[in-house]
Amino acid sequence: MWLRDSANQMQSYLTLLRANASYDSLASLYRGVINLQARYITTSPHCNSFQPPVESKIPPAVNGNGVPDAVTPPYSNTSVVECKYELDSLAAFLEISTNYYETTGDIDFFRKFQWVDAINTIINTTEALLIGTYASDGSVNTSPYTFQRDTTVGTETLANKGRGNPVQEGTGLVRSSFRPSDDA
Repeated sequence: MWLRDSANQMQSYLTLLRANASYDSLASLYRGVINLQARYITTSPHCNSFQPPVESKIPPAVNGNGVPDAVTPPYSNTSVVECKYELDSLAAFLEISTNYYETTGDIDFFRKFQWVDAINTIINTTEALLIGTYASDGSVNTSPYTFQRDTTVGTETLANKGRGNPVQEGTGLVRSSFRPSDDA
């Protein structure tokens, strides 16, 4: 499950969405996507693509491109397919959550499961990525996320020992290592 893609796929059903507590309703499908994304975000907020949930009984697949990626923080390949941090993946979760609430008015749903935890994780993750590459004394700051892939394609890895291109601290912008196209 790609966070951004699965949220965008639900957009085509938005005009049909209605408040409905039934387990076989379109509203239930939305709740399921939001819940699953919340679970993935709370465990691996820097990752963008995930394995099928354990409940599906579909075994994890090996991403041949992702072996052996060197990623900080580390992740489990039994739950993650690829861990390219893209700010838009987290934003897609916020968008599908907003769409569901604005259409159904179902505020109680958001108090259940891991939605609030996912929001807190998103806030903590993005705040940590406000850090600049260099400290005021010129030393290199420790980056909360790094990604290096052994590849001959420059857009598939991050330069600067996995930190990406240098960024200035204090701009108020959140670093996003990869673009929505998964290119560095």
